[in-house]
Amino acid sequence: QLKAGDSIGIVCGKGNNAGDGFALARLLLLNQYKVKILLLYPEEQFSKDALTNFRILKKLEDKAPISFNSFKDFSSLVFLESCKIIIDAILGSGFCGDLNEELSSIINRINSLNSLKVAIDIPTGLNADTGYGKAVFNADLTITLAGLKPGLLINRAVEFCGKVECENIGIDASWINSSSDIFLSSKEDFIDLFPKRKKTGNKYTSGKVLSIAGSVQYPGAADFVSF
Repeated sequence: QLKAGDSIGIVCGKGNNAGDGFALARLLLLNQYKVKILLLYPEEQFSKDALTNFRILKKLEDKAPISFNSFKDFSSLVFLESCKIIIDAILGSGFCGDLNEELSSIINRINSLNSLKVAIDIPTGLNADTGYGKAVFNADLTITLAGLKPGLLINRAVEFCGKVECENIGIDASWINSSSDIFLSSKEDFIDLFPKRKKTGNKYTSGKVLSIAGSVQYPGAADFVSF
């Protein structure tokens, strides 16, 4: 739990995910938190949205408890060691492939710090479609934007995403649903398929279950589904 004087660190890349980080920093300042911004790239490489939000934030430098540091080498990461929370605003859901050697090393070193870690949209290094990545920001909480991405729920995502929360940013849910053919199942999708069980029902009156599982090589699968 944060207390007076605690710092929140935000590690920013150069694209729109960094812009989200700069915008978040303003909200944190409004709520009386100290904020440390680690810039991995120079200002001239920022995307348009990131640059706009960065310039707004810089105007608060003399009026609010915010400090900036530009990454020069790995000793720059000492800047984050005192932060109770470190927020990942490096790369968003548009990333695919593998991180370069420098970014991989940065991510691995941040992962080793004893801080609560939060990812904006998706942990840096994780593929939003496949859920794979070699070097990935190890988040305790991922706040994804607009809609869930498949890569947050499958394959290695469980290792890196922590608790996943989806937040609305003004995009209509009907557009999100119409733009994807992948859906997340919930118990409400299946509840009507099962008949209501009578209070006096028993295993002979409530139907039968057939399990087809296992093989000669993997008999444990059949044991797992046995009742």
